[in-house]
Amino acid sequence: MKDNIFIKDTIENTETRFVSFKGKNRRFDIALITTNYYSNDKLVLDFNGNRFALLNKENIYEKGLLEHAYMLTQIEAEDLRAFLYDII
Repeated sequence: MKDNIFIKDTIENTETRFVSFKGKNRRFDIALITTNYYSNDKLVLDFNGNRFALLNKENIYEKGLLEHAYMLTQIEAEDLRAFLYDII
C-alpha cells in the first residue's frame, strides 16, 4: 500500500436505483447512481453490456452519445433514450 500514490480518494453517499425494462428490441438492466460529486449528471451503468456513462436530460439527445457509450444500434438507443428521459 505504501507504493501507491493516490491522486484522489473520496467517499460519497450515493443513491442507487436498479431498473430492468424491455425495449422494443432488447432488455435493459441498468443502475442509476446519483451523487453530489457529479452535480446534475447521473452515472448510468448498463449491466448487460458492461458499459457506463454520465448522463443528464440534455446530453441523452446528443447525436450518437448513447449509441457509442453503450454500443447500441440507433433503434436500441431510442428505446433507452425514451426511458431515461422520464427517470433522469
